[in-house]
Amino acid sequence: MPDPVTSQLLAVRGLVTRFRTEAGEIFPSREIDLDIAAGEVVGLVGESGSGKSVTARAMVRLLEPASAIRAGTLLYRGADLLQLAPDALRALRANEISIVVQDPAAALNPVMTVGAQITRIHELQRGSSADESRAAAIALLARLRIAEPEARLSAYPHQLSGGMKQRILIAMALICRPSLLIADEPTTALDVTVEAEILALLAELRRDLGMAMLLISHNLSVISRLCDRVAVMYAGRIVEQGPTAELLAAPRQPYTRALLGSVPRGTRADGKLPAIPGEPPDLARLPPGCAFAPRCPDAAEACTQMQELRSLGAGRHAACWRAEPSR
Repeated sequence: MPDPVTSQLLAVRGLVTRFRTEAGEIFPSREIDLDIAAGEVVGLVGESGSGKSVTARAMVRLLEPASAIRAGTLLYRGADLLQLAPDALRALRANEISIVVQDPAAALNPVMTVGAQITRIHELQRGSSADESRAAAIALLARLRIAEPEARLSAYPHQLSGGMKQRILIAMALICRPSLLIADEPTTALDVTVEAEILALLAELRRDLGMAMLLISHNLSVISRLCDRVAVMYAGRIVEQGPTAELLAAPRQPYTRALLGSVPRGTRADGKLPAIPGEPPDLARLPPGCAFAPRCPDAAEACTQMQELRSLGAGRHAACWRAEPSR
């Protein structure tokens, strides 16, 4: 029987990240356990500041300083990423794991054409000629439904729309056909029409390329449309995870329920949109026990003690003293 950790495409165990700030030490990721199987799409969801992006960057060792990763094991196809030499890590990130960051306008080099930015990756990592890389880029842009792809290679980022820049970032991530794509808020700041196009495109690429994906978002609608499983983060911890349909239909953790309850569905009788009461905690001054307890309507004395993420059966996990096992 295969080992459940080493048989995963990516297996994260006990990941802890730490930064020193003027306010003291903060831990954006605490004891993170997460698996992604080949071809699977896993969602990572939570409020802004919950630690999603830091966790994802730590998974592929893109955090600076490198010492920010304080503990944990990061296994990709059974190999420990924390033990890889810099050259091997760069090659793996280019050919096996790619990331689409949040802000395409900031991520693209403003003084290079988008064609040069795409083809350079292909030439360096695949050892291809300039003509081969250009042909691969044109074919990929056409696949991404970019009109006149050959002409677009000569454009600079400021000449493109937000949706077009997002597609260029996706092209840069996919030019070497990775096995795992990390998409960090890939539809942020896009209008709903372009968002729908990008989501449909990601679903198509996942299906056709057999690519696994970690999709980071605060948008539960986006998560529900694309993800097989979802993990919910709050104050640097995963507080619930499980199959997407089951978790969204019947959340076991109060924060997940509050997050779902705050999705706009029209205004209330008092004219206000639904919202989670209170404020997210200061990571430098976390309360004892469950960090959500000060905002939780179900908080009890037991919540002053930390409850670890525990199995509830049927692939469900939750960090809550009140969470009942699956029946």
